[in-house]
Parts: sequence; C-alpha cells; structure tokens
Amino acid sequence: MLSLNAVAIQEGESATRVVWLKGSAGKLSVEKAIVVADGDRSLRALIARLKSEKVPVGGVTLGLGGTAASLRYNLVPPVPDWRLELIMKYEAEEMVQKSGEALSCDWRQLDVPESASDDLVLLVGLGKDNLVQPRIDDVEAAGGRVSAVTPHAIGLYHAYRQSVEGIPRENVVLADLGARESHIVIVADGRLLFARTVTFGGSQIDAMLGSSLDLPEPKARQLKEKLGTGQLPDHLEASTQPVLRSAFGQLNSMLGSSVTFCKAQTKIPDLPIDRALLCGGTSNLPGLTEYLERELGYPVEVFAPKTSGGSLPGAPQEWNVVIGLAASGLDPKSTLDLLSAPAKAKREFRERTRYLYAAAGVLVVALLIKFAAGFVANSATNALDDQLGEHKTQVSSWKNEFESAQRKNTKVKAQLDRVAREVLDTAFPARIQDALRRITPASIAIDSIETRREESDGQVYLEMEIRGTSDNSDRRGIDRVSELEESLQRIPGVAVVRPDVESPSEGVRSFRILVSPDANRPEKRSGGTRRAPLRRQP
Repeated sequence: MLSLNAVAIQEGESATRVVWLKGSAGKLSVEKAIVVADGDRSLRALIARLKSEKVPVGGVTLGLGGTAASLRYNLVPPVPDWRLELIMKYEAEEMVQKSGEALSCDWRQLDVPESASDDLVLLVGLGKDNLVQPRIDDVEAAGGRVSAVTPHAIGLYHAYRQSVEGIPRENVVLADLGARESHIVIVADGRLLFARTVTFGGSQIDAMLGSSLDLPEPKARQLKEKLGTGQLPDHLEASTQPVLRSAFGQLNSMLGSSVTFCKAQTKIPDLPIDRALLCGGTSNLPGLTEYLERELGYPVEVFAPKTSGGSLPGAPQEWNVVIGLAASGLDPKSTLDLLSAPAKAKREFRERTRYLYAAAGVLVVALLIKFAAGFVANSATNALDDQLGEHKTQVSSWKNEFESAQRKNTKVKAQLDRVAREVLDTAFPARIQDALRRITPASIAIDSIETRREESDGQVYLEMEIRGTSDNSDRRGIDRVSELEESLQRIPGVAVVRPDVESPSEGVRSFRILVSPDANRPEKRSGGTRRAPLRRQP
C-alpha cells in the first residue's frame, strides 16, 4: 500500500490554502493546514513561511484553476499503446502550434465501458507555461521544489475517492463552488468520467446582489455571508430571494449541462445520476441544496473531506480540492501533471542522475578505502595494484557496453523516426474516417476510401480519395455532395478538398472527393473525366 507525505497549495480568488498530509488511502492525517487571506500571498513568501514552520517543501503539488489550465476530450480509434503515445505527442504539438504559446500537456485514457463507441476516450489537460513557470520559479527561489502541477478539478476527484470506502457503486456529480470558478466532476462507480471548470462562483453572486440592491461588492459579500443567520432584517432577507433564485438557476443549469456534455463526450447513451455532492465556499448558501434537489430530481448534499489529525481552519467543505491535490499521489494513474517543459526536464534529469551519482559515490568511497589501506600497509601495494587493474578492466568493459548501447540507441531512434512518419500518415486518415461516420447523411453512400502518397518534385504528399453515390431522385444529388464537401473542409487539419461528380445515372450521382492535409499539394488528376465545379440546384 502506498504511503503519503505530501504538501499541496491551492491559490484561490480570496485565499490561498496549504495542507500537509500523511497516511495512506482512506487513512489521511492532516499534519498542518494554513489559510493565507491577507498580506503577502505570493508563493515565495508562503514557501519561506512553510520552511520556518518545518513543513517539507521539497516536493510540493501546485493546483491550477481555469485561467492557467483547461481540460478537453479526444476520441481516438483503438490503437496499440505505443501508437497512442505517438498520436497524442503529435496532437499536443499541433495544439501548441495553433495556440501560438508554450503549453504543457498530459492525458489519461478514461475507463468508459458504458460507451456506445469503440473509440478510446481520452481526457487531455493543457497548462499555460507562461502562467505555470513563474509559480514554479517562485517556489524554487524560496528553497522549495514543485513535483507536480494538477488542475483543481482533478483534485476534487481525488478528494471524493479518499472520502468513500472501497469502490462506491454510484453515479455522482461533484461540484466545488468557489469564489470565481466552479469545478465539476462526474464519477461512475469510482471511475472518473468527466471534469470541467466553469467561470461562475460566489463573486458573480456578489455582483448580482450588488446590482440588485445598489451595493458595492464588498458590502454585498458581507450581506450574503449573513443570509440565513437571523442577523438581517426580514425585508432585506426577502429582497435577496429573487437574486438567489436566479443564481441557483444558473448553478442548476451548470450541473445539468455538465451531465449532458459528459454523455456527448463519452458516447454514453444513458447516465442516471444517484446524487450530487457540493463543496466550496458558495455551497453553504441557505436553500441551495433544497432548490437543486427539487430541480435535478436526485439528492444533493454538502460534503467535507475525510481526514484525521489537525483541524481545518474555517468551513471543512472549502478544503476538498487542496486535500485532493495532496492525495493525488496515491493514484497516479488517475491524475494529470501539467508541469512546464523546463521543470519536467529538470525532474527527469534528477531522476536519471541520482542513481549514477550514488553509484559514483560508492565507487569513490571504495577506491579511497582501498587507497588508504594500501598507504598504511605498504605490503598490500601489489594486491591493490591488481585490484585497481581489475577495476580498470571493469571500467573498460563498461565503456565498451556503453558504446554498444549507444549504437543500439541510434538504431532504435532510426526505427522510432520511421514509426513516427508512419503515425503522421495514420492520424490524418483516422481523423477523416472518424469524421465521415459523423457527417455523412443517409442520402449519401460511401463506397470506398483510399489513402495514398503522391510524389512531386522530391516531396511526398498524403491524399485520400473518397468514392460514393448521392441520391439524385429529387435532383439534389450535387447539393448533397457540396454539403459533404463543406463539412470536410471544416475538419481540423484538412487543407484541400476537391470534389468530382459524374452525370446522373439511375437516380444517383457517382462522385469522388480528394482530401489532403497538404495545402501545397500539386493540382493533378488521378483519372476520370474532368467535371465542372459543383453548382447547387436552384
């Protein structure tokens, strides 16, 4: 069983939370919990304070909100693991090129046996390096080190998994309602199905109250915090109800749309929800759980983390995300790490070289001991020379093995480069075939799809030829092919779409469409009769 000794930091809109956890799965103990709401909230000052309080900062997990991180879904046809790794590598590079900024990327294949599709469902996390790296630099400048960077929504999932025993047999919606953002997670029988971050929280409700009651936001926030406590006059309490109902309606819509979005992304035809669990600072609004239960049709509860040890300052339900971030190390297969590229390179260097340094240290100590023994006992000089000769022979053998390994690595690299070129030629056809399954109407029949590579002026170009027939019984055969052409042009990565339609025959029109990702592909025909450009029927 994995043991845990972890520190996590969650930077929120109104406060920064730090937790130091020890223990194992289901038995987590809080060693220290800190909230910084005023004064210097910088990571540099925070790490300095943690060091002064004897909190270990050599492997901190940082949380990322929706401003610095995003989550998306990819559907990929079933492929071997090694090919999936290469496909996602090139997908990540393509996303970086499209965004025009440095991004860190990590992904996990979701376990979705309920899906109606054979495609693999991948949860992909993207982190903005220009927002992540400065935080890592601040931690390191104060003498700490960041071991992982994880989206807050993933932390919420791990908080739930640590709060229930065994494998829960339920479909549950988790919602962390924060000050500026809300994190939504859907879990089925303990498996992560869906995660997203939405820009809506307590600050937006403060603004709605302030606008309705003509109050500045700080005053509106104070009024909101007194709701349901009996500290407000009845008329003022009543005047807030229309605003709260509107805010509750938005939260209800947010949860309902998340379930719908989850079903669409994972291709699950039916996903009955057993209950919803709320946490975060906004979850304690009076009447919220009752309203959502009535609208959603299933139980809604507020949940707090399951821990022992030290107390958690403030409301316990505000600590779920940061505790989940710290506990994510107990289940590395279900987390995302958006550590920036420079930080990942440093971590890999440390992990690869620590054992080399240890071996070198042992060897140096052994040689020093041997040298000292020979210096003290001159009679053992010859024996020491023999042993040094053996070491020299061993080092020479290691050198030969190293050179042999280098040659093998060069050969393997060449093989991987060849496989990478093969994957480049595989990802585009797979994307087109997947799109055709979705965009081809019933009035069009696809007869064949051929993928080929064309050479021109020393360059190799990839193209696909789609052949089929279009129903022309209502003289709209050309229109249908034209609509298919427009749908193909909207697929990411498609640069060239060239249709060719034959004369009508027996109520159908035969057609072929050439599709290519290469914009500079030379215009040439592979056979057949040249046709005029498509014209829509009047």
